[in-house]
Amino acid sequence: MVFLSLYIQLCDILKGSGSTSVPYGVTTTVIFIYIYYVVIEKRLKHKEYFDTLYSGISDMIPIVSILLLAFLIGDIIKSLGTASYISDFISSINVSSTLLPLIIFWIVFNYIFFYWNKLGNILYY
Repeated sequence: MVFLSLYIQLCDILKGSGSTSVPYGVTTTVIFIYIYYVVIEKRLKHKEYFDTLYSGISDMIPIVSILLLAFLIGDIIKSLGTASYISDFISSINVSSTLLPLIIFWIVFNYIFFYWNKLGNILYY
């Protein structure tokens, strides 16, 4: 349904807007599923369908909030110019590109190990 909505918007799936096609696709799918399972097949009752729908929506709220926060952080990083700052910093210290993943891994590993180890000790005692 999302692909159909992308095609309908501009008759070109690669130039359509994903932010508007996803709600259209989800709404169309929910309506189609209702018509198919409640009206045509009569496998579900009206109340059972909407109870399941609301249960599914409530299960997806944590996932959607994580995605929204990820998009927000991405926009903040773009507006602050973090990528250009990091690339300028890395190029100024003349680090080999083969050693860079190892250095980043080592920094992140030490941060996680020492921070969570200290936090674990604080919470334990």
